[in-house]
Formats: sequence, structure tokens, C-alpha cells
Amino acid sequence: MLLFAVILLTALTNAQDAPHSVGLAPADNVTQPQISSPNDFAVGTRAFTQLSTSPTFQFGKLFMESCTPTNIGAAFTITFPGGLVERNGVIYTWNQSSPFQLWSIDTVTGTHTLVFNMTGVPMANYTGMCWDGTTMYGISTSITQSQIHTVNMTTGACTPIGTASSTCAGAISLMGVRNAAASLFVLDIVADNSYKVNKTTGVFTLVGSLTQLINFGQDGGVDPNDNKFYCMAYTTAAQLRVLDTTTGALGPILCSYTAQATGIALMGAQSGPVTCNYTWASQTSGVTNLLQAVWTVNSSITWIAGAAATVRRTTDGGATWINANPNPGVITGDIYNIWALDANTALLTTSPAATFIYRTTNGGTNWTQVFTQTGGFIDAIVMVNANTGYAYGDPVSARWSLWKTVNGGATWDSAGMYLPQVGSEAGWNNAMCVIGNNIWFGTNNTKVYRSTNSGATGSWTGVATTGNLNTYGVWFTSPTNGICVGAIVQKTTDGGATWVNGGAPGGSGNMTSIGGNGNYWWLTRGNNIYGSSDFGTTWTASGYTGTTALWATNIATTSLCLAGWSVGATGTVIKLNGVPVGINDPINNIPSNYSLEQNYPNPFNPSTSITFSMPKAGNVELKVYDMIGREVALITAGSYFAGTHTVLFDASSLASGVYFYKLTSGDFTDSKKMVLIK
Repeated sequence: MLLFAVILLTALTNAQDAPHSVGLAPADNVTQPQISSPNDFAVGTRAFTQLSTSPTFQFGKLFMESCTPTNIGAAFTITFPGGLVERNGVIYTWNQSSPFQLWSIDTVTGTHTLVFNMTGVPMANYTGMCWDGTTMYGISTSITQSQIHTVNMTTGACTPIGTASSTCAGAISLMGVRNAAASLFVLDIVADNSYKVNKTTGVFTLVGSLTQLINFGQDGGVDPNDNKFYCMAYTTAAQLRVLDTTTGALGPILCSYTAQATGIALMGAQSGPVTCNYTWASQTSGVTNLLQAVWTVNSSITWIAGAAATVRRTTDGGATWINANPNPGVITGDIYNIWALDANTALLTTSPAATFIYRTTNGGTNWTQVFTQTGGFIDAIVMVNANTGYAYGDPVSARWSLWKTVNGGATWDSAGMYLPQVGSEAGWNNAMCVIGNNIWFGTNNTKVYRSTNSGATGSWTGVATTGNLNTYGVWFTSPTNGICVGAIVQKTTDGGATWVNGGAPGGSGNMTSIGGNGNYWWLTRGNNIYGSSDFGTTWTASGYTGTTALWATNIATTSLCLAGWSVGATGTVIKLNGVPVGINDPINNIPSNYSLEQNYPNPFNPSTSITFSMPKAGNVELKVYDMIGREVALITAGSYFAGTHTVLFDASSLASGVYFYKLTSGDFTDSKKMVLIK
């Protein structure tokens, strides 16, 4: 089996003049723990570790401030071990050399289970893996070149990103925060540098010198409490240090391990909901036309649209925006609303004379007109899944224009969706939200219409929004909780049956859009964005004060933190960036009983949150089963503190359908049904 070249012992203390080994440290090099001040650590952060006493490898656990692992299970033999990586509560390790095997590790027993052999690994030595909350990434090296790739966690297939690069010759670890838009960081043993690598292009950028000779080094991880990058690197011994992601340097020794450290996965002080730090930043759209529609698929993929048939999309978090209407002529007029399923499929509406809906299934290369209505004006389109969706528009012949599709927008029908116009009322662009069978839309007549039966005739009620003559924005994050905006902020906790006034943002004039999730909400007013972290009770400036009017906002739940964009005049695009900064501690709010909550959202695509409570600490196992009882996913397995915990389940690898999730903790067990719709 191919192993890396073994370096001379003198390279441990002298400057490098040959590539260093990515392999194991000398088997007889054993040191006692050397612990620095606990204040150097994020106290309370839990981590799983893998230490080598070749030819076996010991799995263990510790709190970061102790540096002394407690062994879990028996030592395990791996031909050439990689590090540790955590995904949705599951810990994995892998084989660095062919065959590139991936194992899951039971965090209670230490049992290793072969998941699959990874195929398509670009280089001979597989040295790092990182899960960013959305995608699993890997890195491999030949000690002259390195390359990143994605990993399909169902099939094991690896897809290279970009081309192999000699900029970073010997990548030996891969780290990143839980943020799909963030860069990955790499340690290199050839030049002893640290690099950033772009997830979309695979391009490496030098950060700086490590200031250490890392002759052996295996793994690193990011503390979810404070986003510190902890690195296991063999300099004069197997040591733990912190990487400065600004300068690229490794900090002082925090501790030395009793054997070579080959893996670390940091889990956080508690397993409660994540706290995120949110900021807004301008991006370059590449156009100067008015933008008045936006739809966020996830933190990487978003579509924007506006005047003069302008359509743009990004697949790299807004780093680049490409023309999504490169063959003009089919779409005519200004675009007022857009909805997207993914990077390829989208629907939009225009109203130059009649009103139109257009559809693309190839990223905007070609658009097909799928709907028209003479004298109409479609205000918004919302799909609840890949097949079923709704559109609403200004009344025609004293009847609100309400339409439904069951084939992905290819055709539209208004049968059974009658709602009469009152006076001269009309709607507003983007002012529509759909959750399950519930539909809400805004008007210019001091009311929000709602249906609890998918828009069926007789299911509509017009609820007064006193103080908001014009409801420019309507958004719900559950069947009960929503906010609407116009002249004032109003919110509801009963599905829109009643509306009460919320807090008052700064500035003046009408508020033009609203979006959010849970307690976090953002709205646009004039040139500015205001945010609330308490479901609209109070509002503060969100760090963005612009010079052009903003018209549309869309927020999506994509991983641990929310993602979103706001757009406006002269091609303005503003992105919401969320970075995890801590995990809420549920220890002071101990429930009296075990419970398993219904997942939210449900139905969902592709991610959903599951909350469970436990009155005492213990081992937890949360699994997903299909309709015939086959286990299809392990969401989490391990030890949890007493309290209430929320975990994210990413079902990207599963097909649409009905599934059951089952929680087991001690003698308690419960299960619930959830629906995945793609």
C-alpha cells in the first residue's frame, strides 16, 4: 500500500528542504500531558478524539480544557487513519490511502461501522474532511499538489472542485465554520503555510506562515462556541494549538497528547439551538436596473429579477452573479416576482400589457411562457414543493386572480378558487406566503386575505390590518406566526385571524418587504434594513444603511444559521451573513419529562429541525425510517445533558416521501411522521 515518504529525523528540528510525511509519528514518541491555562480554551466545549499507538487507534472524548481523553471502546485498526468529522451528530473517520473507506463511530461504544468506500478521490492521499452544515468536503494531496472535492454521503462518490493546485502542495487538514458561504482553511506540511480554499472554484489563497514546522499533523476542528480553529499538529510532539485565520499562524501549545493525535471533532458545550451573529453586506450584481424580486434557495443559490427582463442568479453565495436570461426576447417587460426551486428551476412573472408567467428548467438558458391573462397583473408566485404552487394577482372582472399548478408550473388552473373583489382593491408585488394549506396575501384595502384550505372557494377571509392601508409585505414562519408591514409593523400568533401592532423601526416612510424565521426578522424601509431578534417586538438598525431604495427581501433556513438577500434600485444586492457564535445552554431550564416534538418545517425540503427534551443526562439515539421500516438515516447518537435540544436534519440524499423519526433515550422512546417534498 502506498504510504508517504518518511522524512529524516533532522527535519524535526531543522528547516525543511524536503516534503514532510503526512503519515504517522514515530511509534515510540510518547509524552505526558502538558496543559496550559484553562483560560486559553473555550471551557465546556466537548470533543471526540482519535489518538494513535500504531498500529491501532483509540477513540475517546474530553472537554477541551482537560486535554486528557477518556477512552471509548477498544482500539481500532485502520491501515492509514484520517481525522474525525462530525455531520448531523454522527462522527466519522476515514482511511487516508486506497481503498478510501469511511466509517461511522458509535460515540457510546466506540464501534466502527463501514459506511462505504469513497470513489473518485482526486489524489493519492486523503487527508481532510469538513462538513459545513450543507455539504461534506474532502481534500487530498500528492505532496506536490492538493485538491478539494465534495462527497456524496449516500453513494460515497467524490466530485473534484476545480483543478489540482501546487500552490498548496501538501494539505494535511481541512477546517471551516458551519456556514455554507464561508471559505475552508487548510494546513500545508510542505511549506508550513495555511491557506484558504474557495468551495466553488477550488482555488487556494495563501493566508500566511504557520510559524511552526508541522512535520506530522492530522486534523483540526472549529469550536462552535467561539469559532476558534483548533489544530492537532506534530511539531516537537503531538500538540494542540489555535490557528489565527487572519495571519495564518499557529498559536502557543495548549497541550501535548500521550500519543500522536490523528483526529478531533468539536461538539460544543451543549447541544441546544445555535446562536448566530448576523450582518448585511453589499454585493455586486453586475446590473444597474431596478431589482424588485428575490428568492433564496439556500446560502449558496439565489435568484434576483427586475426591470427590463433582468434575471441574475448566484450559486456561490453571491461572490459572482451570472446572467440568467442570456437569450432575451422570450421574456418581455419588467419582472415583479420570482420563485426558484434550485439552481436550474425557476418561475417569474411580468405584466407589460397582459400578465405572464415564465418558467426555466436549465438555469435560465431558456425560458418558456406557461401562463397569460389579458388585463391581469400577477403579483406573486409561491411553490410549496416541486409540483404544487400558487399565484395571486390583481382582480380581473371583479374577481381576484387566483391560480394553482400541480405540475411544477407547466400549466395553471383557477377552478374552485373564487374570491370576489371588494371595491377597487388590488395586491402588491411579493406580498404572498404559503405554508401547507395556508395562503396569505396583502392588499391595498386595509386587509390581509387568508385561506386555510389551499385557496378553495369559501375558505377565504379578509382580516383587518388597521393602520396598514397597504400591506406591502407578508411573511409567516409557521401556520400561526407571521408579520406584515406597510406604514407600521403588525404581527399575528393565530394564523392571521387577528393582527396586533409590533415594534416601530427607525426611519420614516412605508416598509416595503419583510422576511425572517423564528424570532429573527428583517424588513426594508427606504434605503435601510432593520432587524428584530424577538419576533418583531423591538427593531434596531441591522448594520446596513444604503443610498438606494430597497424593494424585496427573502430569508431561508439553510443550515445552522439563516441566509437571505435584499434587492432594490440601481442593481442593489445586499446579503445576510449568519455565522454561528455559540450554542444556547439549556441546562438551566430542565424539563420534567421526556418529549419529542413535531419537526419544523413539515413538510420540508431539504432541511428540518427536530426538538426533544430530557429530564436527565443520558445517551440519545435519533434515527429516520422509511415507510417499510428500513433505517435510512442516523441524525444523532451520543450523550446529551438534561435540557431541551434542537438538531438539524438534512435530507438532501433522500427521495421525496413520508418518513418516521424515532428517539430513544434510556427507557423512553417516541416517534413521529414527517414529509419530505422535493
